[in-house]
Amino acid sequence: MSAFFCLCLPAMAFSKGLTYELRITEPHTHYAEVEMTIPDVSDSVDVIMPVWIPGSYYLREYAQHVEQFAAFIDERSEVMARKIRKNIWRVYCPGYSGDITVTYQVYAYELTVRTSFINMHQAYINGVSMFMYTNRYRDEPIELRLLYPERWSEVVTTLVQKDAKIDDVYTAKNYDELADRPIAIGDPQSFSFEYELIPHDVAVFGEAELDVPRMQDDFFQVVEECTGIFGNNPLNNYLFMVHVFPGGRGGLEHFNCTSVLASPSSFVSESAYKRFLSLISHEYFHLWLVKRIKPTVLKRYDYENEQYTSLLWLFEGFTSYYDDLVLMRGDIYSESEYYNIVESNIERTVNQPGNTIQ
Repeated sequence: MSAFFCLCLPAMAFSKGLTYELRITEPHTHYAEVEMTIPDVSDSVDVIMPVWIPGSYYLREYAQHVEQFAAFIDERSEVMARKIRKNIWRVYCPGYSGDITVTYQVYAYELTVRTSFINMHQAYINGVSMFMYTNRYRDEPIELRLLYPERWSEVVTTLVQKDAKIDDVYTAKNYDELADRPIAIGDPQSFSFEYELIPHDVAVFGEAELDVPRMQDDFFQVVEECTGIFGNNPLNNYLFMVHVFPGGRGGLEHFNCTSVLASPSSFVSESAYKRFLSLISHEYFHLWLVKRIKPTVLKRYDYENEQYTSLLWLFEGFTSYYDDLVLMRGDIYSESEYYNIVESNIERTVNQPGNTIQ
């Protein structure tokens, strides 16, 4: 299998931390199997599933999709494991000291930018909805191996490939990086462009009639105008991951990539295509505002609890203001088109009940 759009670096020494194997052997069931190895456990360990995903500020309760949790030592000798909270399993191994292997299944059949999705044609994995962690090893390096159907030709992710000669094995600096690097596997339409020598890759999953030269030009304009607002671009590489299906809508920002949903009409209708570009602009703008410029409370994510901030009006509101303005500055919207959008936004807001409250 080939690893597409992933950063390939020379093999390096791997500090002892969490290792994962993600297996998708029967995609028609919409289940993934996860095997997680935790080193140097003594007596017991708590294994935690996040309850939300950064960028989508709402509790998602990913543990509801976890099944068949089990734990093993010494060549698959099972030990007791018990769920002690809605999202925490405690593994008991009194008197034992060594590595523990945890296995569980995740049901993944909701295609949104904040969940995971598996069917016969593709897999889309958000780390927070798939991979558990332990507090002790949250900041340690991680290794991930992927196993999936041979007919799926490409892995699309910004995770680092451990060895350019070995497909489907990736590393992350810590759990936060694993959580913030979504993975898609399947057969995408793909293209790329460069901005100031920074490679930008685009992978489109699903049926879509793409005008690649136009999209390259338009995406470039978005990148250029956003960078101009902030004065510099912090990237080494970037990935636009697009999932196309009827009714598809929405996006989620990540550290060096974004996932967006689009409907097939987004690539046929001129107005729908420009709305799609507005979404691309919105998510790319987040590269600075909220991924790098963020409230202190979000400097370190608490995956188990809500993190309260009164600044979402800034991080989402300013981004929503600039997403269409960027398109006008990039000559994608005409001035008259842009002002019509502004008028519509104002009209919708002032006529919305409660507009003087929030």
